[in-house]
Amino acid sequence: MADENSTKPRRGRPRLAEGEGYTSIHLSLAAPLTRAVDAAAAGEEDLPSRPEMIRRLVVAGLASQGRKIE
Repeated sequence: MADENSTKPRRGRPRLAEGEGYTSIHLSLAAPLTRAVDAAAAGEEDLPSRPEMIRRLVVAGLASQGRKIE
């Protein structure tokens, strides 16, 4: 029998923090669009991951339309 105080490592991705307002979405991109996102990320100083670059592009797109992100 396992010790009650021991914890098994969880499998899979870590859960998002409760109450942080994150929503996970699945997004499929055509190869040319994926390459464009990757090229945009390569042009950034901090070399963001693909998901982070997509977030930045969404924020920039919304800002260009005058929409505020809360």
